[in-house]
Amino acid sequence: MGNQNSKHDAEQMKAFGFTGEPPAGGWTEEHVREVLRWVMDPDLQINIVALGLVYGIELGRGGVKVLMTLTSPGCPYADELVANVRDMVRMLRGVRTVTVELVWEPAWNPMMMDEDLRAELGFDVATKGKTE
Repeated sequence: MGNQNSKHDAEQMKAFGFTGEPPAGGWTEEHVREVLRWVMDPDLQINIVALGLVYGIELGRGGVKVLMTLTSPGCPYADELVANVRDMVRMLRGVRTVTVELVWEPAWNPMMMDEDLRAELGFDVATKGKTE
């Protein structure tokens, strides 16, 4: 998600109901994952959820913690990705704090991508969960 798309993305998120009042019971992990689908890896132009970079989401009183990784520890887009994750999750009304924790275990590999994406990119979908 680049800055030029921020207004457009915010308008689309509003259309999908993510910037309005939280649903009864509050935002869920699935809501946060859907919002994070708007965050694109700047190099690959694929969303971070489909890439398998989001390892976990923890919800608390007005706060969200996102556990994620990068395709490599030396990723030149790390700061941009973390900032975009924070910005997107903050769009959920009522979320006051967003923490992003980069984790390196397990190390990311292409088999962590969504099955459809792996198939589209030509990876063997029958090896899900296996690491090379």
